[in-house]
Amino acid sequence: MYKYKKTARFTYSIVVGLVVMFLLTGCSQVRLGYKFADWIIIYEIDELFDLTAIQEEQLEDVLDRFHAWHKTEELPRLMKLLEQAEKKLTDGVSKQEIEWIHGEFDNMKARIVEEVKVDVSMLLANLSNEQIDRLEKQLQKHDEEHLQEYQLPDDEWEQSQLEKFTDQVEKWLGEPDPQQINKLIALYGFDREEQIRHHKQAVFHSKAFIELLRQDLVADEIASTLSSWILNPESLLSPDTREFEKQQHRKRMHFYLGVDRLITQIQREHLINKLRFYRNEFEIIHNS
Repeated sequence: MYKYKKTARFTYSIVVGLVVMFLLTGCSQVRLGYKFADWIIIYEIDELFDLTAIQEEQLEDVLDRFHAWHKTEELPRLMKLLEQAEKKLTDGVSKQEIEWIHGEFDNMKARIVEEVKVDVSMLLANLSNEQIDRLEKQLQKHDEEHLQEYQLPDDEWEQSQLEKFTDQVEKWLGEPDPQQINKLIALYGFDREEQIRHHKQAVFHSKAFIELLRQDLVADEIASTLSSWILNPESLLSPDTREFEKQQHRKRMHFYLGVDRLITQIQREHLINKLRFYRNEFEIIHNS
């Protein structure tokens, strides 16, 4: 539900911000990013909807409450999760442990949805037709831009994927040798058709979200629908797509376990130290 996440990003933006923006990008200014996450969210949402002054003020209030709650309630949970992950990584991870991590993030998402669903739905219920039209055009523009990547010539597309992949490997594991990076690439398996299929799913969910907003529902009805979509995304998928998602899950699991077998002890320590760094940063934020 990529596009839906982008549209209602304030629903669980701090999860995305912490787990993706800070961790996956390797940002060294975690505290600064956490402090100004609200501003980034407001800017992105304004770009999508062209908020009125009143709506922007309402959104600021929602984010202030959410940020305070997240700092007090969720950061300690995230710190504990990272600490547990560090211990599990010490001697290698099992399939059960990886599933446990997935489950922990699902629980985190559910808590955040529960915390903000009322406020978010009230904002969405008061969008004008013009704002919904703007959102639709913005998402269509984003879809077209994203699709251009899949239309690159084979060599350019593969080079683009290789650069992104190598960048992430280096951030998390340090400098892999050429033979090792080749094994990791083979294990990951770049597949343009899979990405195109994910893109088509994203477009489908984007259209479903626009249709939902055009139904002129009250906030409670929007909250109920969006909660279901986020916490049970399979509800919008066809049987064929559900099976595809299961295959993708198995593929990711195979990759994670393969990486665990391939990395050296030095690389494992590099990964653990990076997790420890973020945990320490979150602890400083929580105590400030």
